[in-house]
Amino acid sequence: METRKYLNEEKYQSTRKKIIVTGVVVIAIALLIGGLLIAKGFADRNIGAEKEILNSQIVEKKYECDSQNMQDPNWLADNTKCLNEVAAIKSKLTDLNSRESNSTVFFMLGAFIMLAGIMIGGFIMTEAYRRNMLAYEAQAVLPVGKEIAEEIAPTLGNVAKEITKGIKEGLKDEE
Repeated sequence: METRKYLNEEKYQSTRKKIIVTGVVVIAIALLIGGLLIAKGFADRNIGAEKEILNSQIVEKKYECDSQNMQDPNWLADNTKCLNEVAAIKSKLTDLNSRESNSTVFFMLGAFIMLAGIMIGGFIMTEAYRRNMLAYEAQAVLPVGKEIAEEIAPTLGNVAKEITKGIKEGLKDEE
């Protein structure tokens, strides 16, 4: 008995399981990465309290710098130090503003990765169920095809008879 090299049910089922697992893994990874990016976007969006604290620190530090005694011999060094501290706080505030504006990018990128992953995983998994879909389509069409064949069969029989008669007459005429 000849063993089939490519067409057997065990290989089909094994490959089908691998395809399903691949599709599920693609979807899971996309949801994980997309979810993490969206969570990062939310985390960067919720920094309003930190910004308020930094703004109040800037106001306090500026007041401190402006209220230093200019007659103090170390005024220039102290004022420079104080203004540098204000600049450092402003830099932190700028970083927070930048993070907050980048949160939209994280939202969009996360949503895109999730959508693309679901689509790709869905296409992969569709391949695993292609045989079932073809069987369903065949079951849906076969009764209609059978009915059409039953309806057309008598007509086709008559057409075949007429063609046969014509061929026979043509053969008799040539003799």
